Amino acid sequence: MSKVTIYMAIDDLYAKQTNFSTNVVLHIKDAKEDVVGAALSAVELWKTDRVMAIIGPQQSAQAKFVSELGNKTQVPIISFTASSPSLTSMSNPYFIRTTVNDSAQVKAIADFVQNFQWREVILVHEDTEYGTGILPDLIDAFRDVSVVVSHRSVIALSATDDVIRDQINRLKATWTRVFVVHMSPSLATRLFRKANEADLMGEESVWITTDGLTNILDTMHPSEIDLMQGVVGLRPYVRKTRKNVEFLRRWKKRFHEDYPDIDASEPTVYDLWAYDSLQALSMAVEQLGRVNFDYGIPGNENDELGISLSGPKLLNYLLNTNFDGLSGKFSLVDGHLISSTFEIINVVGSGKRRIGFWTPEFGVSRSTTSKTDIKSVFWPGEMNDVPRGWEVSTSGKKLRVGVPVKNTFKEFVDVKLNSSTNKISGVGGFSVQVFEAVMKALDYSVPYEYIFLEEQRMWTYDDLIRQVYLKNYDALVGDFTILANRTAYIDFTDPYTEPGISMLVAVTEQHQKGALTFLKPLTSGMWLTSLAFFVYTGFVVWVLENRINHEFGGTPSHQIGTMFYFSFSTLVFAHREALMSNLSKIVVIVWVFVVLVLTTSYTASLSSMLTIQQLQPTVSDVTQLVKNRDYVGYQSGSYVVRLLKQMNFDESRLISFDSDEGYAEAISNGKITAMVDENAYLKVFLHQYCSDKYYSMIGPIANSEGFGFVFSKGSPLVADVSQAIKKLKEEGKLEQIQSQFFVNTTTCQDKVGAPPSSRLSLDSFWGLFFVTGVTSTSALVISFAIFLYHKKHEWRHLVTKSYIFQAFHDEYKEDEKEVKKSLNMVFLGKEEENNEREQNKSKGMNPEEAKK
Repeated sequence: MSKVTIYMAIDDLYAKQTNFSTNVVLHIKDAKEDVVGAALSAVELWKTDRVMAIIGPQQSAQAKFVSELGNKTQVPIISFTASSPSLTSMSNPYFIRTTVNDSAQVKAIADFVQNFQWREVILVHEDTEYGTGILPDLIDAFRDVSVVVSHRSVIALSATDDVIRDQINRLKATWTRVFVVHMSPSLATRLFRKANEADLMGEESVWITTDGLTNILDTMHPSEIDLMQGVVGLRPYVRKTRKNVEFLRRWKKRFHEDYPDIDASEPTVYDLWAYDSLQALSMAVEQLGRVNFDYGIPGNENDELGISLSGPKLLNYLLNTNFDGLSGKFSLVDGHLISSTFEIINVVGSGKRRIGFWTPEFGVSRSTTSKTDIKSVFWPGEMNDVPRGWEVSTSGKKLRVGVPVKNTFKEFVDVKLNSSTNKISGVGGFSVQVFEAVMKALDYSVPYEYIFLEEQRMWTYDDLIRQVYLKNYDALVGDFTILANRTAYIDFTDPYTEPGISMLVAVTEQHQKGALTFLKPLTSGMWLTSLAFFVYTGFVVWVLENRINHEFGGTPSHQIGTMFYFSFSTLVFAHREALMSNLSKIVVIVWVFVVLVLTTSYTASLSSMLTIQQLQPTVSDVTQLVKNRDYVGYQSGSYVVRLLKQMNFDESRLISFDSDEGYAEAISNGKITAMVDENAYLKVFLHQYCSDKYYSMIGPIANSEGFGFVFSKGSPLVADVSQAIKKLKEEGKLEQIQSQFFVNTTTCQDKVGAPPSSRLSLDSFWGLFFVTGVTSTSALVISFAIFLYHKKHEWRHLVTKSYIFQAFHDEYKEDEKEVKKSLNMVFLGKEEENNEREQNKSKGMNPEEAKK
C-alpha cells in the first residue's frame, strides 16, 4: 500500500511541477522483518546505489539501527511509520519522523480513562522498541490524572498461542478490567482472539488501543474486526478535504490495477504521511539543485560507506519544508511531525464509528471546537452502560488482607495465634468487625482472607503500608491513621472513627472552702458589671422621681442616701419608697426581673460549690503543659510524637508507652501529667479505666482524619467500601459496634461524678444587662423630652399673659382719661352753679327766682 502511494506522490508532483530541474528516482529494497534485514538493505543502497536519502524503514527498531548508520554517512533517514519516542533528533540528527510520536497520544488516552472515572488500568504491549518506548510517558500521564497502572503484560512478537493464552489467564486473575493495548496489528489480532475465548471481553471490560492499531482498522479483515467488538481506539485526526477524496478515488483505482488479487478498501493515514514525505523530499531536492550527489572519502579504512556530500544541505531543506499535504499541515518540529488532535474510534459491527475527539483545549469532547460529552459507546459484551472497569476475580483468588499484631489497644485488632502452629486461629476487634460489616454491605461478594507473617511482629505501620505498595497485600485492616504522606503510596477509605487528637489528664477531687467563697460564683467582670448597673438604675430612678416625689427630695446627702438605698434594696426586694412616675415604675420592673435571675443563679452556683464534690482536671490547656515543662506520654510508634515536637514540647519530656496499662499507671502515679493520642485510642482507654480512676479528656488539641482501611493505589474497592462505611453510619450500625469498645462519654461522667460547676460570667448574662440598660436609658431620654416640652409650654404661657396685661393697661389709660374728663366737666358745672348762686344771693334773689 505504501509502495503504491509513494509512486503516486512522485508522479503527481512532477506532473504538476513541469519546471523542476531535478528528479527523484526510487531504489526499492525489502527491509525484511527484522533489524538485520533492514540494515543489510540500507547498506546495499549506500554502497551500490549511492542513494542520497532513505525512506522507510517501517519498524521503530529498524529505524533506530538504520538511523545510526545514517548519522555516519550523513544520509537523511525518513520514516512515516516508526513512532517510538526513543527515536529523537538529539541522538539521531539525520533521522526525520514524518509520523506522529507515540508520546503525543498519552495525554489523550489518560484523559479518556479519567473521563469515565476508572482508577486502575493494565498495559498490554509487545516486547519491542515500539512496544516499550511509549511506557514512561504513558505511565506518567496516568499518574497525572491519579490513575494507577496495576499490571503490565509483555508479549513477544514471536510468542506462541500458548504463551498468549497464559498471559490472558493472568489478566483474568486480576480485578482490573481496563486494558490499554499497544502492539502491532498481527500480534493484537492474536491477543483479541484469545481474550474472546477466555471471555475477557465481556461485561465490565474496557479495551483501548493506541494509534498503531487504530490507524489500520480499515485494512483489517472482517473476521479480525469481529474479534474487536466494543474496542475504543485513538488515532491522529485527518480532516477530509476535496483533495483527500480525489486522492482516495485515484488510489483505489491504482491499487486495484497493480494488485488485482488484494482487497484494500482505502489508504490509511500512514499512506497519507508517505505521500507527503515523498513530496517534501522532492521539494527539498529541487531546492538543493544540481549538486554533487556522490559520496566523499570514507572516514577510515574500516568504513567503506563513505559520507554523502549533499546530505547536510538536504537535511536542512527537509527540516524547513512547509506545505499543505494530504494529512494536513506538513511542518516538522525537531525533526518530527506534530499532531494535536486525535479522533476516538469505536469498533461496532463490521466497521467503526467516530464517537468524539481529544484536543489540548477541550480534552475528550464530541467536538473539536467546544466541550461536550462524547457520543454513547458500544462497549464489549454488547453493553451500553459504562463498564465498572473491574470485577471480582473469577479465578478463586482472594483479597489478601493484612492485619497487624498489636501489644497495645488490642480492642482495634486482636490477632489470636495458635501456639503450636503459630498461625492465626481468629481475628477480632473493632476494626475487624467494621471491615466485615462493610464487606457484607457491598452489593457483590468479595472473597478475602486475613494474612499474618511472623516477621510482621517488629514492623511499624509504615512498613506494613509499604507492603501494600509492593503488592504483597491487597488491603490492611487495623488502626491505620489517614496521613497525607501515606496517600502517595496507597489509598485510604473514608474514616470509620472520630477524627481529632486530644489529651487525657487525671481529675482531682476538690471542695470549695474559704472566707471569700461567696465571691466565687461570679467572675470579677460579673461583679463589676452588676455593681455598675445597681448604681445606674438608682440614679435613673432618682432623676425620674426627684421633682415629683418628696421621698426623693431633701438635702443633697439625703437624696444620695435614698438613691443608693433604693437601688441596693431591690437586691432583697425590700424597697419601700412609693414611686410616682410611670417611667420609673417600668425601669424598676425590668431591673427587679434582672435581679431575680441574678440572685437565683448566684444561689444555685454557691450551693453547688459548698455542697457538691468538685472534679477538676489537673491541666486544662495544652499550652500549660509546654509552659510548665510537664512530662507527656504518647503511644510508642505513633506519629503523634512529631506533632508534639512541632508544638514546642521538650523532647526529653516526652515518654512513650507500649501498653494501655502503662498509660493508666503513669498517669495515676504522676509519672506523666497528660497522655496525648487520637480520640479513638483515648475513648477505648476510658472505656476500660473510667470506673477505676477519675480522668478527663480535653480537646481536640489538633486535627487528624481518623482511621481508615488501606488498599493498594487505585484499587476499585476504595470507592465502594467508603460508600458502605457511610451507609453503616447512616443506619446506626457503626455506632452499635462502637458501643462495644468505645466509652460512652455521658455514662463515664456519671460514674466519676458531676462535672465541675463553672463560674457565672458576663457572657451568659449580657443580654439581661442590655435589656435593663436600654430600658433605663430610654426612660431618661423620654423624661428629658417631657421636661423640655413642659418648659417650652410654660414660656409660651408667660408671654401670652404679658400681652394681655399690656392691652388692659393701655385701655385703662384711655378710660382714665375719659373719666377724668367727665369728672372735670362735673366739677366745672358744680363750680359754675356755686358761682351763680353766690351772684344771685348778692342780688338778693331768692332760690326760686334764681332757679327760674
